[in-house]
Amino acid sequence: MNKLVSICVISYNSSKTIINTLESIKNQKYSPIELIISDDGSQDNTIEVVKNWLEENKSFFYNVEIITVDKNTGVTANVNRAIKKAQGEYIKDIAADDELESEYIEKSVKHFELNQNIKVLFTKVKFIDESGIQVNHTVNYDFFKLSAKDQFKTIVLHGVPAIPTPSIIYRKSVFEEIGFFDERIPMWEDGPFYFTLTKNGIKLYLLEEDLVINGVRTDSLSNSIPYRHRKSIAQFYFYDLFKEEFKLKPIKALFHRFKFWFLYHSNIKLCYMVYNFLCRNK
Repeated sequence: MNKLVSICVISYNSSKTIINTLESIKNQKYSPIELIISDDGSQDNTIEVVKNWLEENKSFFYNVEIITVDKNTGVTANVNRAIKKAQGEYIKDIAADDELESEYIEKSVKHFELNQNIKVLFTKVKFIDESGIQVNHTVNYDFFKLSAKDQFKTIVLHGVPAIPTPSIIYRKSVFEEIGFFDERIPMWEDGPFYFTLTKNGIKLYLLEEDLVINGVRTDSLSNSIPYRHRKSIAQFYFYDLFKEEFKLKPIKALFHRFKFWFLYHSNIKLCYMVYNFLCRNK
């Protein structure tokens, strides 16, 4: 029997897109799959849409869980709630506006099974806008050619690179080994986790096939920088990056600490203009 895979759908006000995500999971050429939907206090009818869909499709899955909260807590806590419920040997989290190609799980699991040293795996991603047109996004696939040590050094010195985050899948043992996403950083779970993974010697690997469709939305978290997200970027620097960068380049680290202080407090136009100027002149 195939090993159980848990797919965690992470939603917030996702009623317009989540059905496409769920259909892409149902259409996987792999079983068994556990489906977990974790909703972060949506103000629209996301949960109603999900429950209606499950009435006809629940039987496709080994197990189904719906997790809801009354108050929005941020994406990091939302992802953690889902992963802590997951029973699968492999765990895939997916935003409720992304889609999986039908062979994503099958090919990812096969790659894991053939390469027992791999704990974290990415695939290539196609980016599709709201009108269904494929768009170009800069993705640093060369990052995956580096050792875990050099991946960590790259993150410390240059920040988290543009890698295909929507495609990531983990062995469950990763979370047992190093813990979950850092809830001190409420609006940015993945970048800080890549820092922790590589710091612990866990290399990020790439399966070189386009197996995920990323929905590029103008109102999505990844395509805008609202105040809460800017604060999380700054918190990541304060909690993790600063002391590591200071070991390698202390003057640059002090400059960045000043820059991220502005970022953390930049909820007024003048401060945000100063932050942008500092970013261009880093």
